[in-house]
Amino acid sequence: MKYFGVVEVGGCSVKGYGYIDGKLEEIPSIPVKLKENYQAKGKFTKEDKETLYQYVLKVKEDYGVVEVYGTSFFRKLSEEVKKSFLVEFFSKTGINFNIPTLEEECKYTVYGAIANIKHSNNIGVLVGGSTFTELAIVKDRQIIERQSLNFNAMDITNRYPDLKEDIATSNIKELLNETCSRMENIQNKTDILILAGGNYIMFYESMHYPLKENIFFLDDNEPYYIEKENMERYDEQYFYQTSLEQVKKENANTKIWWDGTRGMRICIDAVVNAIDAKFIVPTKISMTSGIIEMLKNSN
Repeated sequence: MKYFGVVEVGGCSVKGYGYIDGKLEEIPSIPVKLKENYQAKGKFTKEDKETLYQYVLKVKEDYGVVEVYGTSFFRKLSEEVKKSFLVEFFSKTGINFNIPTLEEECKYTVYGAIANIKHSNNIGVLVGGSTFTELAIVKDRQIIERQSLNFNAMDITNRYPDLKEDIATSNIKELLNETCSRMENIQNKTDILILAGGNYIMFYESMHYPLKENIFFLDDNEPYYIEKENMERYDEQYFYQTSLEQVKKENANTKIWWDGTRGMRICIDAVVNAIDAKFIVPTKISMTSGIIEMLKNSN
């Protein structure tokens, strides 16, 4: 019997997965304001660290073997702070805390998106974090083209701060044109773009975008798709008709995450145009998904 747990620690939340003999279980995530409180106080708070330790120890108790990975927030810490945090984390849990490079994070995420699908043509995978955006074009489960994009959700939101106001006022077409101009030419085009690196399914379902059952490949992690024209139409509604304050009120545990969602819409629309995608497949696949696939297939 194979069993293990994987925990992903982000700047504002911690989430986990448990695997027992072929069955993957999603462990409820918890909000932990590691990034917000660290930036405010210049150190990790005792309360935040204790919450993290207890979550990891519970996963360890339930699944025995646990791997823990930090996201991009941890890469930006000074070497001194990282070393201190890693030493304390191990002393409290007996588990190593891994901080992947950006390249490793993207590799794991892309692998998680393509590991269980069969498709003969090119597929695009957009790995979108709050502070980075990576695009990979995949054929036969191999990356044939990759581009690190010089824009991301936070960057665009900082450039156009009205995007996190209740109703946006910036011209969406002007934002899109400006963002597209910052991309290099993509050689390999594709009809299908998979969205990974964030909980895109939660966004599309919460905002009632017209999702359809995925007809391109069978994978429980990628159950839907949306046509480009419908996505763009609903994006405009999200900018100019949807009350962001009301959305955040209804999603109190993730309200900080919602501040970057209009910026991310621009990232996605720019990539869709650049690769001539017609169909967009939202997922909640993260680097953890790829790590789980690798662990499942290891000896």
